[in-house]
Amino acid sequence: MKISYRSRKMQKILEDEKKLVNKYGYKQAIKITQRINELEAAMTLNDIQNIKAAGLHCLSGKYKNSYAIKVINPYRIRFTADNGMKEDMNSITEITVIEIIDYH
Repeated sequence: MKISYRSRKMQKILEDEKKLVNKYGYKQAIKITQRINELEAAMTLNDIQNIKAAGLHCLSGKYKNSYAIKVINPYRIRFTADNGMKEDMNSITEITVIEIIDYH
């Protein structure tokens, strides 16, 4: 999938291992990198849905129209679909990473 980032700052953190470790810690950085790599390798969002450990789910409430995947509890990578239809994950091939958050 094609991945964009909400901000240049988010992109720099997620693409620089040292910055990622400084911000989230070593274990969290490893898992974040793994999930971003899975998103990049996927052809569609449906491919991520097939990775049970990723725990892909649609969000509601104030995060309506967003998706999330698990990192290390309670953190999630929150993102939005840039194309396709929400009901058809096979049609989603572009996303924007919004944030890494504990929204629980």
